[in-house]
Amino acid sequence: MNTATRAVSSHAISFSAVSIVSWLLEHLWLIVIMLSLFASAIGIVYAKDLNRRLFIQAQSVVHENVAAKERWSKLILEQSTLAQQDRLHRIAASMDMVAPGKQVVRVVKG
Repeated sequence: MNTATRAVSSHAISFSAVSIVSWLLEHLWLIVIMLSLFASAIGIVYAKDLNRRLFIQAQSVVHENVAAKERWSKLILEQSTLAQQDRLHRIAASMDMVAPGKQVVRVVKG
């Protein structure tokens, strides 16, 4: 008997390529379940992280919207204040402006 045959027959080498493949085939369902479990765990972590990032982004957009509405309200108030008739008359009077006479005013019909 040669050395390789004696080693296999005396069980000095307990796993051969054939026994490893047969063990893998027998436990294939276990390997598939473990890989599926690992992939599922990675997917859950990714989904939670994505959810947090999107929530933070949504809150940022909401805050920007509130700030824009506040700015818009201030601009509308400023516009109404600046466009008041008595204010315009006071500014015109301080600049010595007068309303034009009837003979100078022309009505254009379109």
